[in-house]
Amino acid sequence: MFFWAWWLAFGPMIGIFIAHICRGRTIRQVVFVGIIGTSATSFPWFITLGGSALWAQTTGRADLLGVMTSRLRAMLLAAF
Repeated sequence: MFFWAWWLAFGPMIGIFIAHICRGRTIRQVVFVGIIGTSATSFPWFITLGGSALWAQTTGRADLLGVMTSRLRAMLLAAF
């Protein structure tokens, strides 16, 4: 519910901000950079973080699954 209110409140301002910083560019350029640029940034980010989490779990340096299972009930209750 909080995220819905956040997007309803800040969505128009984000749109105005993007329109302001993209002045002079075509819609095609803005959409292309928005999709390709965010994907090009997100893929290495998630690959690095996911890979390091898998490495830490498989080498025994961190018990990430144990932490998640021990706190699963609290995380589920916090989500709802």
